[in-house]
Amino acid sequence: MSVSLPRIRILQNQKSVVDLYELAGDYSILARLIVGLSLSIFLFTIDLVYELHLPISLILPVCFFIAGINQPYRFLRNRIASPKTLLVITSILDIAAITVLIHLLGGVSVPYFGMLFLVAIFLNGFFAGSWWAFFVAGLSIFFYMNLALIEIHWYQAAITGLNPVIGGESIYVQILFYAFFFIVTAALVHLPSKRFRSLLSEQKQAQRKIDRSEMKYRHLFNESHDTIYYSDLKGKILDINRAGEKLTGYPAEEMIGKRIENSLYANPRRRERWLQLMKENGRVENFEVTIQCKSGEKRIVLESANPVSDETGSPVGFRGILQDTTEIKKLEEHMIQVQKFDSLGNLAGGIAHDFNNML
Repeated sequence: MSVSLPRIRILQNQKSVVDLYELAGDYSILARLIVGLSLSIFLFTIDLVYELHLPISLILPVCFFIAGINQPYRFLRNRIASPKTLLVITSILDIAAITVLIHLLGGVSVPYFGMLFLVAIFLNGFFAGSWWAFFVAGLSIFFYMNLALIEIHWYQAAITGLNPVIGGESIYVQILFYAFFFIVTAALVHLPSKRFRSLLSEQKQAQRKIDRSEMKYRHLFNESHDTIYYSDLKGKILDINRAGEKLTGYPAEEMIGKRIENSLYANPRRRERWLQLMKENGRVENFEVTIQCKSGEKRIVLESANPVSDETGSPVGFRGILQDTTEIKKLEEHMIQVQKFDSLGNLAGGIAHDFNNML
């Protein structure tokens, strides 16, 4: 069954959106941890310096909950397939924790503590986009309004009058004040969020290209009929392909970490000549060496190798290819023996001919 090009583009766009939600979740883990711990330290410090007598025993657990919500996030992440659903749940938990924190700090009667919601709105909008910021802003307005209504009805002794006034300001005006700032913040976060998510998307696409390249390389590495190995500058094997296992009889796990001259070379001194050629020419080509197999059999190979450099151009190791020429060598030796016998036959025939002439 064929899939049309527009359908493929739609699927790619949907996948891109899902990736952004996943990236938003990953980055928000660190942001939430930093904000929660910073808030804990800040509240503890101002209470200690200004002797505000804040209920630190209640405030700190809420702050640590905001920071530690990452653990429930990780727990839910393994059980909820949709990253978007996961963000909805964690956003609600964040706003609920901030609401509890505002209540513990004195409730809606204390001006400006409602601004704590701006942190959640900005961070969620920054990582997940402006529409997500509006969603969190709506949650913040809903939670803050319900907190104010609960405090009005449950703590009448603290709030006087039928038309409640908090700090000389109508509670409803205060709710509208915060709602305005919440919505403005959600709108303003669009530009940095768009740039950030664009960078994340580019990073994700670059990572995918690297992953595809590594998969292609790994396939070629393992499917090659010649032995391919990587070693460090001291000759310790870092990786070797399946052909190397087949050639030597050793599993890769037994060879990795061992020096080539000790684990493969039948004559370790040949490595000195190899290093000399590498130093003189910058590479080694068709270097004949005999290797010792696990079964005790000796195989003749031609080794070619090049240095491997890091991002700065500094050499960090070698990449080598071993081509088994044992059968070719045997065939060459057989041909030499045939030629020798042929020469002896010709010589014997010539001698017999001369002897007959003498007779």
